[in-house]
Amino acid sequence: MDNRLRKQEILRRKKDFERVLFRGKRRQKGALRLYYAPAPVETGMRRVAFITGGKFPSNVARNRIRRRLRELYRTNKERFPLNSDFILRADVQALDLVPLVFNQTALSLLAELDENPQTTPTTQIRAGKKSPESADRIKRGP
Repeated sequence: MDNRLRKQEILRRKKDFERVLFRGKRRQKGALRLYYAPAPVETGMRRVAFITGGKFPSNVARNRIRRRLRELYRTNKERFPLNSDFILRADVQALDLVPLVFNQTALSLLAELDENPQTTPTTQIRAGKKSPESADRIKRGP
C-alpha cells in the first residue's frame, strides 16, 4: 500500500472542516480526539486534517505532535474507512505520551469507530458559533 500523504488526501476547506466538526461524530480517548463524517461525494478516498489544541509550550512541541499524527495516519491508512473525512486532534497532554502509547490510543479510537459506527453527532458550540442542528433545537424547543 502507498504510505504517502498526498495533497488530495488533506482536508483543507473551511466548509469541510465545519461539516466534520459540527455535523460529524466524535470519539475521544485521553488527549486524542477523532472527528469523522461521511464525505459529501463518493470519491473512493479518505481525507484527513491534523490539528492541535490548547497551549503548547513551544512551536517545536506542537509540530512534533502534528508530525506524530501525520505518521500515525500514513502508516495506518487502511484502517480509515473510504469515502470519509477525518480530523485528528491532539491536546497538550499528548506530549506526555510515549509514541507507542500515543499510537495505541489513536488506534483504539479507530477500533471503536469500527465497532460502533452509529454514535451521536457532536453538538458543541465553538467560538460563539452554533451548529445548524443546535440552532434548530433551540428554535423548536426540546
